[in-house]
Amino acid sequence: MKKIRIFAETERNVMRIINPLYDKAFKYLMQNNRLAKKVLSVILEEDIEELELKQQETVVPDEKRGLTLFRLDFKALICRADGTRQQVLIELQKSKFETDIQRFRSYLGSNYLHGETTKDDKGHDSKAVFPIITIYILGYPIQDIPHMAVTVNRHIINSVSKETLNIGSFFINHLTHRSHILQVRRLPENRQS
Repeated sequence: MKKIRIFAETERNVMRIINPLYDKAFKYLMQNNRLAKKVLSVILEEDIEELELKQQETVVPDEKRGLTLFRLDFKALICRADGTRQQVLIELQKSKFETDIQRFRSYLGSNYLHGETTKDDKGHDSKAVFPIITIYILGYPIQDIPHMAVTVNRHIINSVSKETLNIGSFFINHLTHRSHILQVRRLPENRQS
């Protein structure tokens, strides 16, 4: 992963870096378009040319545990390694408890359900659907994934020959999604990215 410097202040020649795991710091970081593009580009390992914060964060308070689930949605124009460009929705969710998986599913379903209203050539409202990329930043370790960060990416396989197919499909791109899972507790002591 590329190195990124998030936010720093110096005090008596000691550098302090804001911890982006805290909701307020994370919100500050991700509401700055330039920084958000940089952070998301590093996670996705693709250049983000344009980025729009779709809605303000959804913070779901949990009085019992005193914590929240934090969610942001973005619309992005991604430039792929082969030079092609693609509009996508990026759903970023941050949570500290594994019991939030049902909320993850609900928010993802909501994104699939609603789409985005745009104007067609004649000025009429039209529903636009974009592929969705999910990013989960987890404050707990997933026991059966002993890695700090994993990417789950779809592959299209011919079911008869078992050959991996290199094809693009609107149908597949809009009904399946790529995910990035980052486990904060598995970060090494000396973090650099």
